[in-house]
Amino acid sequence: MLGAITGDIFASPYEFDPYPFEDVDLFARDRQFTDDTVLTIATADALLSDGDYTKAYRKWGHRYPGCSWGARFSQWLFGDYDGPYNSFGNGSAMRVSPVGWAFETLDETLAEAARSASVTHDHPEGIKGAQATAAAIFLARNRATKDEIRTTITDRFGYDLTRTIAEIRPSYAFNETCQGSVPEALIAFLEADDYEHTLRLVISLGGDADTQAAIAGSVAEAFFYRIPLDMKREILKILPKDMLVIYEKFCHRMEGRFRHKMPQTDPHIDTTPVPPQPRTPIPFGPTPKDVGAWLEEHETRCEPKHSCTIKDIDFNWRTLTGTCTVEFDNIPCPDQTKISYQINGKIMYSFPCIHSPLGVPCSYNAYSLSSEARASLMQALETAFPPLRAYGRQKDSGVIINALTPKSDRLPSNGAFDEIKQRLTEPDFEITINIADLKTD
Repeated sequence: MLGAITGDIFASPYEFDPYPFEDVDLFARDRQFTDDTVLTIATADALLSDGDYTKAYRKWGHRYPGCSWGARFSQWLFGDYDGPYNSFGNGSAMRVSPVGWAFETLDETLAEAARSASVTHDHPEGIKGAQATAAAIFLARNRATKDEIRTTITDRFGYDLTRTIAEIRPSYAFNETCQGSVPEALIAFLEADDYEHTLRLVISLGGDADTQAAIAGSVAEAFFYRIPLDMKREILKILPKDMLVIYEKFCHRMEGRFRHKMPQTDPHIDTTPVPPQPRTPIPFGPTPKDVGAWLEEHETRCEPKHSCTIKDIDFNWRTLTGTCTVEFDNIPCPDQTKISYQINGKIMYSFPCIHSPLGVPCSYNAYSLSSEARASLMQALETAFPPLRAYGRQKDSGVIINALTPKSDRLPSNGAFDEIKQRLTEPDFEITINIADLKTD
């Protein structure tokens, strides 16, 4: 499942800012996880617990409400929908990767993929997209060749996988349907030489980059067996602690299914035999219980009863990033808190990481915030930093804002905003939110 998450995060800058070339610098732009990662974790959580996908998707969706949810899924997530809504969007395929690892037979995998999709995406094409992705993962982890994967997916689902990325790219456009994005994502994997090449190819299509990279990356992880270490380290720094715990738990549950050799008959990959790697003993046994105990000892817990204050704000309006000091109940956090505007136009914070000796994952947020701490900190930041123009087409002007847009074009041009910027530079400027006065709407 890390293959899907890595694809989502590294392709996230290109969802609304296409780069139609294979020489994309995957480390050049700021990255973040999106709804694809949240729901991939939710699928794993459902498989690890009671198998209730509706409950898991709503649980994780409500935990991360600020993700770029699709309009109809957002209505299902936060509105009055009780059942599926006949969708054939590619959301069913981008979240299914844990299913591809969880079962011993292809038939079981296909049945569970359909079940994971049908709670929202019950249109035949929506179910087909999830099944095709899960089937490709299952075949890849069981050492099928690319030709075998291509043939099986084509025969079962009718996807045309004979095309090449070079043939598709000139006329391809953003497409969020399963039938218009899953085959192209699978073609990127089939044509790639390794995991990183898979992401470059799928991003170069200029389509729904993060979702297609999640789909292609999930299959590439199972087939090539290797995600570049620098990419993996970056991902494990970005993911929040609650996601890392689910990822770790899922990896240990599925551990035996990761132990396969790379395919030896495919001409597109290095066929040098990979010697078996002895498992390094882990001192404390890396179970979720052990991780929780280690974090209890080493992380800083912030559970304010009275107030949250932000002060000493140092913000660069050219890069839309900066730092501030955060105090809970008048006690300052020892580390400066990083702040930055996200693609949705909202301000967000991040704390430093601490590193566990318990094995992968090894990085966690150094601070654990209670719900009151999170809410008061966000309210303080949103009071100081009003929303900017988000990525995408602007309703008032029709202008498209993306990663190449000058940062200044995202700033509202009015006197009130200029006054706010000026206030932030004042040495004694601070904002305090009383816990008792928190907004609950």
